[in-house]
Amino acid sequence: MLEKKENLLVKKANLEVAKAKNFTKAKNKRAAIQCLKRKRLYEQQIEQLGNFQLRIHDQMIILEAAKATTETVDALRTGASAMKAMHKSTYAPIIYYCYVC
Repeated sequence: MLEKKENLLVKKANLEVAKAKNFTKAKNKRAAIQCLKRKRLYEQQIEQLGNFQLRIHDQMIILEAAKATTETVDALRTGASAMKAMHKSTYAPIIYYCYVC
């Protein structure tokens, strides 16, 4: 969605440049300057959209990393529980046997 808006703003900026050229040829300096000011505003909006896209991309990377971390911790927790259960079932009879002897 942001890319579509960015493309639209680029087209508008290019249109303002074309208008400014036409006004310059017609010796209408004031109108040409106004067109260039609007072009500058469009370019600022394009830059803002680019910054928004970078922020969104950064957030996606952070969320993916958090998800991977969560999955890793869950896997480690499951593995630790399994090891604990195996350890408990393996060593409990041996310790009991040693105390009886």
